[in-house]
Amino acid sequence: DMRHKDGGFYSAEDADSEGKEGKFYCWTEAELKVLFTPEEFALAKRRYGITAHGNFEDHSDPDPLKGQNVLSIVDPKLSDDERKLLESANKKMFAVRAERVRPHLDDKILSSWNGLMLGATARAAVVLSEPKYLEAAEANLAFLQRELWDAESGTLYHRWRDGKRDDVQLLDAYAFLLDGVLHLYEATLEPEHLQFAIDLAGTMKAKFYDEANGGFWQSVHTQNLILKVKEDYDGAVPSGNSV
Repeated sequence: DMRHKDGGFYSAEDADSEGKEGKFYCWTEAELKVLFTPEEFALAKRRYGITAHGNFEDHSDPDPLKGQNVLSIVDPKLSDDERKLLESANKKMFAVRAERVRPHLDDKILSSWNGLMLGATARAAVVLSEPKYLEAAEANLAFLQRELWDAESGTLYHRWRDGKRDDVQLLDAYAFLLDGVLHLYEATLEPEHLQFAIDLAGTMKAKFYDEANGGFWQSVHTQNLILKVKEDYDGAVPSGNSV
């Protein structure tokens, strides 16, 4: 849902569709009882913690949808036969969900946030011994190098969408991607990943580092700024300086 076919990760997706939060992803017990065989329904209830009352309600909506269940793995234990049942149930849910009205997708691809995803998928591949996460990390880096990195000029562009990229130069883009590439190198020990990290670090230092006072500027080559700052606050995402 959140990945470009060539490996980049999209930025965001709305929480609501058709004016109701969670409508695309949530399920009622009644819906699933009709959709599944009795065996699939019993397994799905146990696996995902499905109840008639539901486990989610949008308290900001004066008329929220009732009985909605956000599916999460409540019971991880599965026999081989149950795995086959669950696969069948999941395919049925996916087919029904595909007919629903999708939330709006913010499909721009940011090198900064993709750097965070690169590191996360590379670490997950190692910790969980899951090859598909490593494949996702490799595809992600290949996309970023192809679409957002100019090796000749040493420029990392920040935003890509529909084949177009901007020329904004932000510390977060360089720092987050550098961190992600280092995690991928640690997961693979591929020399080309280490070399790219070295190239990226050299470019980042040359562009953003304050040689006189230390620290990295948040942006360069920007116009009409009230202040030129060195961001060090970690909020929803870390700051470029802390990374």
